[in-house]
Amino acid sequence: MVNHHANIIGFYGVTKLEGEEMYSLILEYAEGGTLRDHLRNNIVKWNSQLRDTIKLADFGRSFEKGKGDNNTEVWGVVPYVDPKMYDKTILYKLNEKSDIYYLGVLFWKLASSSLLIDSPEDNYIMLGAAVPNTNDKFTVLYQKCLKQEPDERPNISEVNETLSSIDNDESTVSDSEESEYSI
Repeated sequence: MVNHHANIIGFYGVTKLEGEEMYSLILEYAEGGTLRDHLRNNIVKWNSQLRDTIKLADFGRSFEKGKGDNNTEVWGVVPYVDPKMYDKTILYKLNEKSDIYYLGVLFWKLASSSLLIDSPEDNYIMLGAAVPNTNDKFTVLYQKCLKQEPDERPNISEVNETLSSIDNDESTVSDSEESEYSI
């Protein structure tokens, strides 16, 4: 059971409409819309990106820690899938480092205001590029999260520590000026 958290969409239950085969989840209404809509339609200052835009809602591959997931099929939204899943020469299972890669894509997306494209090959070219007017520590963080080799990615504790240090020291923005830009 997941406790309520301000940055996780609330789960209220499951329902099934009469005559339907599929079940539906009853979730908290996300008043601000999707991240894609928010980034596309708003002017966002760097210092508000992390605080104001993150609320997790996609738990499609979730499972209870320790129970494991034996599925090795590529599954998910293409730009967010761990690149190791595309390597047909190895048997690779999604794991905590896959989640870190997902966070790296999300962080880069927040910094770049990009909506990304759907081809894994093209994503590797643009993902991880330093984004002007982005906090230097944040740039290093998303670049580490996007490492090709899972063992080179940080763990979630390191991600949290870095985010906390950024929150406490907003003065380390590239190009010495914090700019407002349209997304």
